[in-house]
Amino acid sequence: MLDSKVAELTDRFIQTQFAERRQQLAHEILSTAQLFNSRGTLHSSMHLQKVTEICRHEVEIRGWIVHNAHVRVLFQLAVDPYPELSRDLKGRLSYFLPLGDDYAQTPREVAGRLGLQSSPEIRIHETCDHVLAKIGTEIDLFVETLIRQRQQRTDQTEGNPVYIFHSSVGAVQTGLGSVANVVQYIGAQDKETLLQALLLVRDALSQLPDTASFPKADIIELVNDADAEIKKPSPNRTKLSSVLTTIGNSIQTLGTLQSVYQALKVALLPFGIMLP
Repeated sequence: MLDSKVAELTDRFIQTQFAERRQQLAHEILSTAQLFNSRGTLHSSMHLQKVTEICRHEVEIRGWIVHNAHVRVLFQLAVDPYPELSRDLKGRLSYFLPLGDDYAQTPREVAGRLGLQSSPEIRIHETCDHVLAKIGTEIDLFVETLIRQRQQRTDQTEGNPVYIFHSSVGAVQTGLGSVANVVQYIGAQDKETLLQALLLVRDALSQLPDTASFPKADIIELVNDADAEIKKPSPNRTKLSSVLTTIGNSIQTLGTLQSVYQALKVALLPFGIMLP
């Protein structure tokens, strides 16, 4: 089973980010209700459908939060893999995605208030199953990478180091006589979500006034660089991570850009990039 310290640290990471996500989800649900109310369609099935879609997306966001927290802690503490590690990580993922959480309760409550005969929790259940399977594959890949990394450490000769990058990238091996090989795993949906987030960031930045205290033009240039890199057949993971992190850190403290910052923060989760 997982080391108690690993469990403690990951629990703290996860609970902190989950608290932020619960606040964000409540804000999105309220904003959605206000939008449909302004259109005169508050008591409609379209409203419930939109709320259900938001909550289904929330399930995947939290799944990636759980996975990335474990990857970060296990990697930084240099924990050696053990036979049951994949099973234990999948169990932790299931534990943190209960069907009774806010993302499941909210659509049911909205359906009740609207007096609609619907069972939105069924779609949430389907989404949970999909997320568990999707991230379960990522867990298998991560654990296999740890196993091979340990084997390479055992087999390598002196002066022939091995570097492993986790999450959306496979491995890079360097050393005497070796060739660096990068394998990139970026799903089409994750790529499109990130491109949309960058578009929001670019549009929001373009509306800011030019001031000497904020390098707006420089950040927009970084956004364009990231956009171009993502669209390449084989993006440079190291470059992309550095540029995206810089963009996130640059806009984090601007109050007028909090909504686009949150969109970017969520879009980066499948890539293993965790902004504050």
